Amino acid sequence: MVASGKPIRCVLFDAGGTLFSEDAMVPGAKALVARLAQLQGRVSPNSETFATWAAAAFGSLRPRLAEAMSQDFYLFASLFQAAWADASRAIGLGWDDAWCDELYSAFGAGCARGASLVPGAGEACRQLRASGIVTGVVSNMDDVQLAPIGHALGFATLVDFVLSSEQARSCKPHGAIFQQALARAACAADETLYVGDMVAHDVVGANRAGLRSVLTTQAAMGKIELPHGASLDEVPDHTITSIDQLLELIS
Repeated sequence: MVASGKPIRCVLFDAGGTLFSEDAMVPGAKALVARLAQLQGRVSPNSETFATWAAAAFGSLRPRLAEAMSQDFYLFASLFQAAWADASRAIGLGWDDAWCDELYSAFGAGCARGASLVPGAGEACRQLRASGIVTGVVSNMDDVQLAPIGHALGFATLVDFVLSSEQARSCKPHGAIFQQALARAACAADETLYVGDMVAHDVVGANRAGLRSVLTTQAAMGKIELPHGASLDEVPDHTITSIDQLLELIS
C-alpha cells in the first residue's frame, strides 16, 4: 500500500528497461550495422564482428552519457553518432556523418521489431486507465527511437500520453520533464507515482521533483543494488519486481 497521503491519481512510466526490455537495442544495433555495410557496398558483419562493434560502441557511449547527464538536455542522436563512428572504425567499416539520420532510423525500426512489453505491463496499464488513473510514458529516448517502439507496442492504447525528452527539451533526472508531464496529466506531484528502472535517472529525478518514486527490477531480472551510502534522493519510495505489483501498491 502507498503511504498515507493523497490518493494516487496518476502513474507515469519510464520506457526502456521498465515497460519493455532494453534487449530491443540488440536488433536495433544489428539493423544499423547491416545498413551501414549496405551503404558501403559490403556484406553485413558476422556475429563475432558485430559483437566487437557492440562492445566498442558501448565502451565509447558510456563516458559520453555520464558527461551528458550533467546537462539539462541532450539528444541521444549526438551521443550515439560519436559512439557508432568509433565502433564502426574499430571493425574496419567506414563512417560518414551524413549517414547518421538514415542509420538512426534503421536503429529505431530495428528496436521496434525487437521490442516486447515486460510480462504484465499491458494488463496493468489497461487496469490503471480503467480505474480512472491517468497514465503516461516519460522517457529520455529521442523521438526517432521512441515513436516506432511506441507504435509497435501500442502505447496509444495503454497510456494517455507519451512525453519524450526531445519534446520536453529536458532529460531526466532534471526537473522540467517531470513538471511538463504533471502539467499534461493535470495532477500534483504528491499524487503521482513515477516508475523506472534506473536510480540515477528515474528515482533521483522523481524524488527531487516531489513525485513518489517506484524502482522496478523486472527487466533487470534481479535486485538492483543501491549505492553504498545512498543519499535520500537515491532511495525509492517503493521497489517492485513486476509491473503488475503497481495494482496492489495503489489499491
